[in-house]
Amino acid sequence: MGQKRPALEEEEDLFKLYSERLIRKLDSKKIDLEKANHDVGERVKELNCLHNLTELVEKPNISLEGILLGIVNLLPPAWQYPDITCARVIFEGKESKTDNFKTTKWKQLADIKVHGKMAGSVEVYYLEEKRVCYEGPFLKEESDLIETIAERLGKIIERKQLESKLKDYTKDLEKEVGERTKELIVINKHLEKASRAKSEFLANMSHELRTPLNSIIGFAELLQLEKFGQLTEKQARYVNNILTSGRHLLGLINDILDLSKVESGKMELVLSECSFPELIESIKIILKELAFKKNITIESHIAPKVSVINADEKKVKQIMYNLLSNAIKFTPDGGKVDVKADIKDEELRVSVADTGIGIKQEDMDKLFKTFQQIDSEYTQKYGGTGLGLSLTKKLVELHGGKIWAESELGKGSTFTFTIPLRKDKA
Repeated sequence: MGQKRPALEEEEDLFKLYSERLIRKLDSKKIDLEKANHDVGERVKELNCLHNLTELVEKPNISLEGILLGIVNLLPPAWQYPDITCARVIFEGKESKTDNFKTTKWKQLADIKVHGKMAGSVEVYYLEEKRVCYEGPFLKEESDLIETIAERLGKIIERKQLESKLKDYTKDLEKEVGERTKELIVINKHLEKASRAKSEFLANMSHELRTPLNSIIGFAELLQLEKFGQLTEKQARYVNNILTSGRHLLGLINDILDLSKVESGKMELVLSECSFPELIESIKIILKELAFKKNITIESHIAPKVSVINADEKKVKQIMYNLLSNAIKFTPDGGKVDVKADIKDEELRVSVADTGIGIKQEDMDKLFKTFQQIDSEYTQKYGGTGLGLSLTKKLVELHGGKIWAESELGKGSTFTFTIPLRKDKA
């Protein structure tokens, strides 16, 4: 009764064998899990290293030396045994290393290449021998990591060197520009002084230039009126030439003197209230004969709200005379000139449109420049000095306004100017 039955003994042996197998299997699974956790942990450290390297490089104003030292300190935490790991980066004979750095026989190394040439190395050392853990003291991924870091470091160095050269070039360029600017300021001051002296000289020559010329014109007019006796046909033709040339010369001198006054700052506005519609009619009367000779119609469309303006009446008349006489001058016989005026955005806006010869687009920039004429057969045919529009622009700007032109070759031109409405009285 006290002895076990053979069958029970066999069951116990089978149970024991099954238990041992189960335990071995569980131990194997535990080892696989530990290895998997270890591998994941190592990969995370490597990825963190690369991420931290990117953040390091992107720091504003960080130097190359700062990057090398930063990389050295990023390396140990990415290896299997950070506590016994040290690192060094050698570049162009200079080295950056961790505080615990020491060379040992347990080493990993990768070359740094800059522009395809050897420039240094990245090194990782273990300070003592460590037991084999799965794959050995150094993992394959660690070898890949140090190669990746060395390659990226080469690219970073290339970029930093380029930035340094660019910075030096920019600094030199800024210095050169600064020196050149100083020279130009001095030159500009001399030019402004010379220009003012020229303008002041011409402005002061007003009496000396105009007085004898007015005498010539005056005596020519008396001769033309035959106050000193009857003229022959030939004499009348010569007197008419003298009178025409004298008046042309006087107009030219007046334009030059007016320009000189503006440039020298001696021309001032004499503001008064004047009727703009009446001003336009007075200019049309002055130019009536010139337009009649060419059978040109002058039409005006003045908006009802355009009435009294506060401006320099004499100078506004000069602006309108210049624009209208130019329009008539460059419009073929039988053409049309149209004057429009309106109030827009607290400004008087006036346009003079013609059906004349028009202007090439490449010549538009020359229109308002002093002493510059449009280089074409039309300019040679119609003449001119290039002063009228330049003076007109300065007179408009003296009022605080703007002037511009629109044109199409062969179809006419439109000149438009604005003058701010003034509420103050002269």
